[in-house]
Amino acid sequence: MSREERKSRWLAVIVTFLITAAAVTFCYGLTEGRLEEEKEEEPERTQNEELLTGAMELPSDTEIYKEGKYILTQAEGDRVIVENQTDGYRITVPREWTGRIQCTCVGTRLEGRQEAVEIFCETFSSQGELSSYLQYSDQFLEDRADHTEQKEERIQTKEAELYLTWWTRPSLSRVEEDKPYYLCIDVIPSGGKDFQRDGFFVCTLQLQGENPIERQEALAVAESLEILETPREKDGAEQSRESQGSDHQDRREKPEGKEAAGAETGQVRDYWSLETKQAYQRIFGDTKDITWGIFEFSAPEDFTALSHIEEQVDYTFDILLYYQHFEKEGPPEEFFQGVKNAAAKGRILELTLQTTGQKEGNMVYDILNGEMDEYLKAFARAIRQAESPVLFRLCNEMNGDWCQYSAFHTSRDPELFCEMYRYVFHFFEEQGALPYMIFIWNPNETSFPGYKWNHQWHYYPGDGYVDVVGLTGYNTGTYYEGEDWRSFDEIYAGVYEKAAANYQKPLMITEFASSSVGGNKPAWIQDMFYQIRKYDRIKAAVWWNGRDLDSQGNVARPYWLNENEKTLEAFREGIHDWKKEGD
Repeated sequence: MSREERKSRWLAVIVTFLITAAAVTFCYGLTEGRLEEEKEEEPERTQNEELLTGAMELPSDTEIYKEGKYILTQAEGDRVIVENQTDGYRITVPREWTGRIQCTCVGTRLEGRQEAVEIFCETFSSQGELSSYLQYSDQFLEDRADHTEQKEERIQTKEAELYLTWWTRPSLSRVEEDKPYYLCIDVIPSGGKDFQRDGFFVCTLQLQGENPIERQEALAVAESLEILETPREKDGAEQSRESQGSDHQDRREKPEGKEAAGAETGQVRDYWSLETKQAYQRIFGDTKDITWGIFEFSAPEDFTALSHIEEQVDYTFDILLYYQHFEKEGPPEEFFQGVKNAAAKGRILELTLQTTGQKEGNMVYDILNGEMDEYLKAFARAIRQAESPVLFRLCNEMNGDWCQYSAFHTSRDPELFCEMYRYVFHFFEEQGALPYMIFIWNPNETSFPGYKWNHQWHYYPGDGYVDVVGLTGYNTGTYYEGEDWRSFDEIYAGVYEKAAANYQKPLMITEFASSSVGGNKPAWIQDMFYQIRKYDRIKAAVWWNGRDLDSQGNVARPYWLNENEKTLEAFREGIHDWKKEGD
């Protein structure tokens, strides 16, 4: 990706939304899963397990259903009361909206055949943060090529203020039962900061439909919202649930067929080639060793610079990070040569494919309308012809607003990312490229913006489409105001804990590095080799050998491994010690 674009956006977001991100942190450690049948001797539930629910089907012949802190009750007529004691509300919806129900501490999704609604509750410490949430969340509407804002409306009742925004996006031919019509209702209960919550409370209902959303029906649902006295209490130590996670289960239906084989356990896929299976086992199998990789911008098209670095550190990197972007005219010839070169050298590519910005419209919509099929065919052909395994990372850091494929740019609807991801997967399957592809799903370490609708869980496409979960975090140094020098442990301890708790997949650090501005980079490298030993689920790590520039073109973050002899020596000694321990 363009690291200059990414890092410049961080500062703009961090100052405004630092406290907002804390609202999401409370819920990070919890996970979603399928409801399990009751056992004869059910073990005592932990606080997390009590809230662990996934896709629930409301039985048609019962009037009440309860699972932990989520209760469904038959209301008058053809309506259902949904009570969420985690977030502290109950709401009445048409029964036809409850064909599929997904509940976690991040949010609740109710889905019928023609309609769906996402419900998120946020609490902000100030009116300014609340206003930022309302305004910042809708910035995608500035993309007039894809989004048509139909109208806005504000309604004041005795109980609450309601902010309504209608919009549409293109209907997508590659999405089954696509719902391109949206209505977002932000419900702010009367009473402001004193209203039963420690802050300014808002409940957001984002409705989608195959047809335009009926105003009266939507208002009836929004006005039925009843805030419970107190949501689920934190423990006395105000402990973050980040450290209490349990095993992650896919909140969506797992794909049928061969792509789901071994999905839950991280085993090899039946459809992989023998060489791909061997590569996967070598890197991600039951090994305590770590496979090291590097990004060097000229490789694998040209190995000259990389070979020099490898001579200096006396180590051959097995993984090469390589970037490509969707292009209407197809991959450049250098891409085909790069794939061939990597295969000939016995290296495995961490092949990263991303959409880019364009003058009009969003490329995610183009993909889901089949406009990038020719590019994907050429891309698949290069992989298929090389007959060499690749680590395929599609549109990484999707929960960051610097990425055009983030929901921040696509109707704040993360499901569109999942649709795109699954579409690309099945396209490569049809083109015969899957035998050589190990899929990496790679969110950013922190979501920007830090709102619940942008939580990384919403971007997870399903266990059947993910082979490895990628982690990304940098010591960015102190070049910019507001940034801190962070050790490897400070960056990865929390990230690792969340990923290990929430995903039953092998983990890898897909890209990382340390700047030299603001601290001792050689000492950071030495400490990194020491600290990484305790993260036994991490099976690979890739150093990003490059730099970030500021807006004036000056080097802001020098990440080069070969920046000077001291950094080279630190890495050379660290990797040699690592190799000795593995022998």
